[in-house]
Amino acid sequence: MGCFLACHLYEQHMADTKAVQTLVLLTPPKAHIERLSKDKHIIQWALYGVFKLPWLFDVYRNKFDQVKGLQSSGIKQYFYQQGDDVKLKYRKFWQFKNNISNKSRTIIGYLLGWETVDWVKFNGVLTQTDMKQKIIIFGAEKDPIAPIENLEFYKQTINKECLRKVIILPDCSHNLCFDRPELVCENFQREVIDNSKL
Repeated sequence: MGCFLACHLYEQHMADTKAVQTLVLLTPPKAHIERLSKDKHIIQWALYGVFKLPWLFDVYRNKFDQVKGLQSSGIKQYFYQQGDDVKLKYRKFWQFKNNISNKSRTIIGYLLGWETVDWVKFNGVLTQTDMKQKIIIFGAEKDPIAPIENLEFYKQTINKECLRKVIILPDCSHNLCFDRPELVCENFQREVIDNSKL
């Protein structure tokens, strides 16, 4: 969902500055998440209720999910790689620490304030700037949170002159940078850093 924050930030504040040369989106979610729509009043009321009483969500997180440690849903869905590799386990623990550090109220507040990107307007901003904005999208072959089928929308919607590349990392899940950091770095070096020198 950081992809949407980046798109909002770019559209509202950064496009005019021409400071951004390449926008890199890592495992973008479904372009339109209907359940978080503001006209879904029951869901919005439920989120608001949990936002006001965050301990309700804490009960679920503490009693049912996070007690599973590295087998919790927040780890299993983010990592495809398995094994006893010490570095991989360290990265899983790091993700787990990040998960438990997030306050329930922050998570619910994020969902409550969710605003989808106006893709027509975003595309318009991309094409109006003097500098040709480059967008690179990274997807993960084994991502249950943001499946690669979601990327088809972005391929069809984002201006073809701006969408430079869609990279699908094999044997990788949602948290690309922790699951397959070597592939992310290799592709980022080649597609973003090396190409910015051209």
